Amino acid sequence: MRNAFLTLFYIFLLLNTGSRTSIVAPLVAAIVYCYFLLLKKMNSYTRIIFYCSMFAAGIIILFITLNNVSFSLSYLDQLTSGRILRQLSTINFLSNTNRLSFGLGNLNSGALYSGQLPISNALNTDNSPIFLITTIGLVGLFFVILSLMLIYLNIPSKAIFYKSLFFCWFVTSLFEHTLFVPSSLASLFFLVILQNINIADTKEKNLTSGRMYL
Repeated sequence: MRNAFLTLFYIFLLLNTGSRTSIVAPLVAAIVYCYFLLLKKMNSYTRIIFYCSMFAAGIIILFITLNNVSFSLSYLDQLTSGRILRQLSTINFLSNTNRLSFGLGNLNSGALYSGQLPISNALNTDNSPIFLITTIGLVGLFFVILSLMLIYLNIPSKAIFYKSLFFCWFVTSLFEHTLFVPSSLASLFFLVILQNINIADTKEKNLTSGRMYL
C-alpha cells in the first residue's frame, strides 16, 4: 500500500513537469521493476541465457539501426524536440573555449542564464548531464556518477521497488535537470525516500542481529 502511494505521488510530481519524460520515466521504472522481479525467480543457468539473449538482441537492434538509411541525427533531433543538436552545440562551445574539463563553475540554473553571464546565449542545458558538464565539467560529472553508483549500491538488494524508483529518477534527469537540485520536488522526494529506506534497513539489521543473541 505504501509503495502504491509513493508511485502515484512520484508520477504526480513528474506530470507537473508537463514533459514526455513523465511517461517515459515511469515506463522505464516499471520495466526495471519487472526485470528484478523476474530475476529473483531465475537460477544462474537461466540468467546466463537471459543475459546472452538480451545482448544478442541489443547487437541486432544496433546493427539494423546503423544500417537503416532513413535513420539520421536530424531525425533523432526531431524526436527529441531539437534537444540533441542543442546539447551538441553546447559541448562544442565548451570544447572550443577549453572549458570542457572543469566547466564554467558551480552555478545554479538561474545564474547560468542571467544577463550577467555574456555567454549564456551559447548554452543549452536541458538535462542534468549537460548541465553538470557545463557547470563542473567532465571531471565533476565523473564524481557525480560515482555518487549515483554509491546511492544505488546502498539500496537494499531486496528493495526492488526503490531500485526501480532510482532508475525513474535517473531517466528523468536525462531529459530534465533533476539530479541533486534543491528546487526539484522529484529530486527531493527521491532522496528523502532513499534516506528513509536506509534507516529502516539499518533498524531491521539491528533487530535481526539482536535476535541472534537472544
